[in-house]
Amino acid sequence: MKISGLYAILDLPGRHSLAPATVLNALILGGASVIQLRSKHAPLEPELVAALGRQCMAAGVPMILNDELELAERRIPGVAGVHLGQGDLSRLGLPSEGRSDRRSSLRAAGLCLGISTHDLRQLRVAIDELAPDYVGFGPVFSTASKPDHDPVVGLEALARACVLSQVPVVAIGGVNLDNAKALSRCGAASIASIGAVAGPSAAVIRERTFALSRAFAGVLNSQ
Repeated sequence: MKISGLYAILDLPGRHSLAPATVLNALILGGASVIQLRSKHAPLEPELVAALGRQCMAAGVPMILNDELELAERRIPGVAGVHLGQGDLSRLGLPSEGRSDRRSSLRAAGLCLGISTHDLRQLRVAIDELAPDYVGFGPVFSTASKPDHDPVVGLEALARACVLSQVPVVAIGGVNLDNAKALSRCGAASIASIGAVAGPSAAVIRERTFALSRAFAGVLNSQ
C-alpha cells in the first residue's frame, strides 16, 4: 500500500459522541488517504473493526490498527496493517529471530507495518531491525492529543529523518493547517492528525479534513 497524503487517525472514543462510522465517512469524504483506528483506553471490538473495515474497503481507503497486532493478524477485510509505538514493539517478539519471523508472517498475510519513532536513532533501529513499510516521526510540534509525548523534534530533525529513511516518513505531532506546507517541504510523505480533523459534526470533520489534505497536497503538487 502507498503511504501518502493525509493519514487521519480515528481516535476512540470520539471527542463529540459521534458514531465511529459517521466520523469515518466524514474523514473519507474529506480526502484522507489512510485511516488509523486508535483506541488507547479499551481494546478494539472485532465487530466494530469489521464494520469499519467494510466501510474503508468500499471507499478504497486502507485502514490500519493502532497497537492491535493480534487483531490485525485475523485478516479482517479492510484491515491493511498495524502501527506500533516504541512501547509496543515487544508484541513482535524477542529481538532478532523472533521479530524477523513475526515480520515475515505479517508480510505473508499482506499486512503493512508502521513504527513510531521519536529520534534519529530510533528511526535507524526500526528500519534496520524491523523493516517497516513506513515510520511515524515526531512529535514535530507539541501536541495536545498526547500530553505525555516525547520531546519535540522540530522541522530540522524531520528533514534529516526524511533524507535518512528508505521508507515513507509520516510526520506526527501538532500537525495543523498552519504547518502542513512546512512539513511537506521537509520531505514527509504523509502527515498524521487527530485534533486538526476532529469536530462536533460530520460536516465540520469533512471540511477540516479536506482543508488539511489540500494544504499538504498543494505543495507536493507544485514541486
